[in-house]
Amino acid sequence: MTAGATPVPPPGRGAIARRLRAELGSPPSRADWPPVSIVILNRDGEEHLRLLLPRLAEATDYPQLELILVDNGSRDSSVEYARSVDLPFPLTVVENEENVSFSDANDDGVERAGFDRVLLLNNDVEPFEPYWLKELVACLEESEANAAGATLLHGEEDAGREEYIVQHAGLELVRDHGFVAPANTGDGRPLEPLGNDHSVPALTAACLLVRRHAFERAGGFTTGFLWGWEDVDLGLKLGSGGGALLCSGRSVLFHRESSTRSRADREWQRRTKASNRRLFMERWGPQVRREYMLDRLSAGGFWTDGRPLHLAVGLSADQSGDVSARKLSDAVEDRGWRVTLLEPNRDGWSGIPEDIDFVLATDPAIGASVPAGVGCVAWVREGPEEWLGSPLLRRAELTLAADLGTARSLEAAGVSAELLSGEADADRLVELLRGRAQRLRFCLDLSRSWDLEPAALALRRSLELRGHACSFQLADEWDLLDGATADVVVALGDPGEYCTRPAQVNVLWTTGGLRPTRCDQWDLVLVPDEPAAAALAPETPTPVATLDLRADADAADALLERVAEVVAAAGVQSRVPAERVA
Repeated sequence: MTAGATPVPPPGRGAIARRLRAELGSPPSRADWPPVSIVILNRDGEEHLRLLLPRLAEATDYPQLELILVDNGSRDSSVEYARSVDLPFPLTVVENEENVSFSDANDDGVERAGFDRVLLLNNDVEPFEPYWLKELVACLEESEANAAGATLLHGEEDAGREEYIVQHAGLELVRDHGFVAPANTGDGRPLEPLGNDHSVPALTAACLLVRRHAFERAGGFTTGFLWGWEDVDLGLKLGSGGGALLCSGRSVLFHRESSTRSRADREWQRRTKASNRRLFMERWGPQVRREYMLDRLSAGGFWTDGRPLHLAVGLSADQSGDVSARKLSDAVEDRGWRVTLLEPNRDGWSGIPEDIDFVLATDPAIGASVPAGVGCVAWVREGPEEWLGSPLLRRAELTLAADLGTARSLEAAGVSAELLSGEADADRLVELLRGRAQRLRFCLDLSRSWDLEPAALALRRSLELRGHACSFQLADEWDLLDGATADVVVALGDPGEYCTRPAQVNVLWTTGGLRPTRCDQWDLVLVPDEPAAAALAPETPTPVATLDLRADADAADALLERVAEVVAAAGVQSRVPAERVA
């Protein structure tokens, strides 16, 4: 738009519907169309229903539908209005007395559905082109996908916008406050190109067509989420068994997302984001981080937007010593990575961008500035003593030493270090990070039994020598979400009230003295000797094996073997791929 020109509003719904059909060509045709059950969740959404229901009734070309409206204790006239509309298909109204969760309400609606194809539809979605549902059904039926979602456009009024823009074309993974999180693919881009169906890791449930048997096999929506990320969790469950998810480039609707909630509701949603993030990480943390990192490293573009990995290099106050760090940064950037230099200042370091994947630290003091969830690489160039007491070294998943003497000093203290002298080793740095992403990630949780610290450090060093990333958490850090990104958690000593996570292999190493019921939530319990194993095994359903971390020189190999057995065992909830265990 020319500066100073009067904003021209986007074309009307009829105009964009004609343009869409002209570009897509004839609507799909089939000898028979499977009947579809539409499930709509509603609370105080009469305004939305007055727009949506007539368009389902009069402006949606589909032969056989039924509608299940699940009303969550509306205080307006939503239910009365819905029952007053003359619909050409059956309507079932479920009246909940209270505002139950999104997961529970939709699960109830799907259970009441009479057909094998179920469309989950938000009440604030607006159909405008008559063949949208046929396009979505054709996308699903002509594939073996478990679910198909529509392309959604921003439906909010915006007087300064000349064209409609995409809101959702699938979901991808991004960095959000350090951790990997879902985001809408294509948000903000123009509505082009059209017509392409593409595989995605997950889809929004605002307009999601799913095969009922796939939905039921996945267990439906997961309870516990608070109006957010339930659909991402469902998509990952639908895809975890090998089934594909597709986003249709031919089925297009508007979604007036910002109008779904009152301002107070949106404020409540922001406050609950931390709770949803925790549940999501506990269920999917290792997998989404691994897929995100591998996609970034390969610029693949399925799990992410396809951009290369973003590395921040934290400089020190020693300008002469930073010459090698700057040269290394240039060399890594020449290999296609994005690189940001973090300069020291009076308040610590310059701001770390939100989409940073790794921080390469040349000064241990930068640790306090690195956001939780962001990967840390410690590059120890001199003075290893000041690093050994740094919390950054505990969370670093890769430690580099500038020379052999420094490496030996670190290893004498139980820290495995890889040699990296400078810019000539840029390829080595890239390969080391790629290797870490491809192997199992461990988190060693040390309880207040400090006598186990030497054994924990020795185990960490052994695992790192075998190419595995291994972080270290103390008792007061066990609840931090950084640990939720590890494939395997090994708790050493008394775990206290620690709660295991379903996305991980949870290993407890104990010298004994725990009540057997305290062992039941773990996937594997390790004890030092056969008498301890013989005493504990009959008292808990958890597999019990012997391994003395304090005396076994091959503890890492033995642990990896035990983890492989757990992953291969039926019924274990871990989502660690078997090929990562080797």
